[in-house]
Amino acid sequence: MAELKPLEAPVTAIADLPLRRPGRPFGRDSILKTLLAELQQNRKMALHGASGIGKTTIAATIASVYAQQANQSVLWLHVHNPPLTELMVRIGRAYQAHDISASQNPPGEADALASLLRQHQPLLVLDGEIQATVLSPFIERCAADIPVLVTTTEVLEGGGWRNREVGKLADSDAVLLFKQKAGIQDSQFDTIVYSIAERVNFEAYPLALAARSMIISRQSPHDFNETLHELLDSLDNRGTVAALTASYRSLNQRLRDLLLAVGGTLRGEGSSAFLSQVSGATSASFDQAMAILSRLFLVERFQRYGEPYYRLHPLVHDFLKTWSQNVNSIDLIRADIKDAIRDYLAACVQSPDANIRLAAEMDNFIATARWAADNGDRGLAAAIGDALAQVDDFAQAEGYSYEFSFLQAISDGTEAEFLADSDEAPPPDEPPEDDAPTKAIAPAAEDEPQPAAEDTAPLEQIEDDEDIVEAEEAADDSALVPIDDASPPPDSIDQLRAALDLARQNNEIDRQLEILKAIGKAQISQGYESEAVAAYSEILTIYEANEDRQGILETLDMLAGLLIRTEATLTAFTHIQRGLHLAQDLDDQDTEMHLQTTRGDAHQELGESVSAVEAYELALSVARDRDDKQNEALILYKLGLAHLDAGDAARAIEVLEQANDLFKQQSNRAKEGQVLRGLGTAHAALERWSEAVNFHTSALHIAREISSQEQEARQLRQLGQLLIEANRLPEALTRYRQALHVAYQADEGEDIVAVIVELVTLMMRSPSLASIAELLIDDAMTYDADNRDVLRLRDEIARAKEQAEENSASLAEVAGTARDYAANAYQLS
Repeated sequence: MAELKPLEAPVTAIADLPLRRPGRPFGRDSILKTLLAELQQNRKMALHGASGIGKTTIAATIASVYAQQANQSVLWLHVHNPPLTELMVRIGRAYQAHDISASQNPPGEADALASLLRQHQPLLVLDGEIQATVLSPFIERCAADIPVLVTTTEVLEGGGWRNREVGKLADSDAVLLFKQKAGIQDSQFDTIVYSIAERVNFEAYPLALAARSMIISRQSPHDFNETLHELLDSLDNRGTVAALTASYRSLNQRLRDLLLAVGGTLRGEGSSAFLSQVSGATSASFDQAMAILSRLFLVERFQRYGEPYYRLHPLVHDFLKTWSQNVNSIDLIRADIKDAIRDYLAACVQSPDANIRLAAEMDNFIATARWAADNGDRGLAAAIGDALAQVDDFAQAEGYSYEFSFLQAISDGTEAEFLADSDEAPPPDEPPEDDAPTKAIAPAAEDEPQPAAEDTAPLEQIEDDEDIVEAEEAADDSALVPIDDASPPPDSIDQLRAALDLARQNNEIDRQLEILKAIGKAQISQGYESEAVAAYSEILTIYEANEDRQGILETLDMLAGLLIRTEATLTAFTHIQRGLHLAQDLDDQDTEMHLQTTRGDAHQELGESVSAVEAYELALSVARDRDDKQNEALILYKLGLAHLDAGDAARAIEVLEQANDLFKQQSNRAKEGQVLRGLGTAHAALERWSEAVNFHTSALHIAREISSQEQEARQLRQLGQLLIEANRLPEALTRYRQALHVAYQADEGEDIVAVIVELVTLMMRSPSLASIAELLIDDAMTYDADNRDVLRLRDEIARAKEQAEENSASLAEVAGTARDYAANAYQLS
């Protein structure tokens, strides 16, 4: 069975924090410096403020400073009003102290926990909600000698902590935040951006949401400001809800449905494996959708046990629950979740990593069991307990006795008594004698913040690490150094690991490198890129120990590309900069070119398109010096998209045309199609609709030539949108009909409904087409009878037909089915 590292384990690297990697928060330097100074004195700090105001981002920034320091660690716990016992058990489990986590009376182990924390001296962050009645005895008994940072929406009264309010952003900081997230480079829209910021009350999270929804909906700042204004009129001037509504409405139906499925879970979070089962989507499809939603800040995406894990912001979770209740779907979703949990448990207990998969979802198991019990089903709690009991005494061995007992109490109907007992703590004793050395801390005046210790990372080193919404798929072409093509040892990764253990025992360095490279290659080919990062990190360590500079350089190049693919962009920059210096020392132009390209990719991931342009141009210079046409074409393509993202569509067109010429010479039709799409997008940005249509039409022909049904469908819908912009409505109608035919051929229900919605929306500009539109909507209803857009259009069609009857107007008719209507148009292409 796979080794289980506690979810709560202390972290010493930014990438290991159990949340989206933090960026530098705007306008918070003063509070950050105060917090750092006071925490250095082991003070207990409580950040309070409205949900979405930026408390967690501030806490994450502080945690990242600690995590970068030698001999420092962060103990980060998401909390949902835990009883005292739960809090103590989780911290005991973090340090694998089973005498605490498996105790029948964890509050009686308060002295042992205090000693444990005194020994390790972590920064303890409690992020979420916690009652002062729990926090006070915990700090007094267990955490008196370590720094503690708490985030909560309400002021915590009493106790040994200091409350600091986090308020809305200053006007100028709010404008800067929106511009950064929206990719606005200049000041021409500042007045409108100020108006947008004012509409969402200058609050950090709604601002970020609004910026990304403006991008995804392809609106100008002026148009988006009007959208918000209209929403506020109908939402009682609730700026946050308006931002959430705008963001949700910008999604296609597939993304909405998946988001609602996550929102229907009791905690609004879960692993990719669990949530994909809940939603009914394949794991790959689900992860792809979540990656998009994370870039829109609707979902927080990070790693748990090396696998993707997703969490909704509390505001998003509340919004989705309300939305689901309005359409009477939340109970159905949660009933499906109960079934999904039973199926998931059955699969878990049969897997070699059962303990990891069960631990990863423990919070969801308990939350759903409680909900099920409240709705008359106590059997789910018993089923979960039975599954845990099947896995080699999982609860006892892994420190989950508390949770196991909780499930038993839910099953027995004694939950209230269990929770009441878990909040009882014995009266405090005299402080125990230290059994471990405590760090020397200089005394400080009670109310005067002291400067942070000299080894604290300055705030200026904290970089923003947020993704951007990408218009194209440039990230799919990250320049990775080819893996050694030598025949690997045995094919199975498990066999390779066994061979690796033997090579380590015999101290066979070359053999270890050979096997690790084979493992990394196999992991990449199977899509386990996070695991491949670990393999290549070990390779790097071996090369460093042997002072093999060329090996170090090659591995830094490989790791940089992998880290960007796994969204560890800050760490990637460290490897890139180190690799560039080494490549120049070794005069390795080829690797220098790869690294500069990867640096451009990293800047693009962070929304820093101007810096990306600079990096790509340096890479391009090397490629041309080496007469490397293949890499020159790829870099030109990336450079063109970077210019486009930076707002220079004219320059983007020049560069993309160069890339297109090279891909034509190389007979690389797939890449040529991508470049043509980029050229179409660039011309559309300049409102050159005819040119944009021509380029996208050429990309359509290539998609058909290389038999890419997915790209064909995408191009047909893109053409439909462009032809509407060009006011060529009959042609737009034909392209949408063709897109519908492709969707029918692929038999993808979500795509069929989405295309019908777009097609019928266009058709309703001409009331005479109401009968044909009705035929299409009736067919969409067979795929998704609850789709809000379908229902809206059905009502609109009914009104149009009534109006036509009143006016004695004739309606166009079509013979055959909706599929026939689509196929007839496709025959014209």
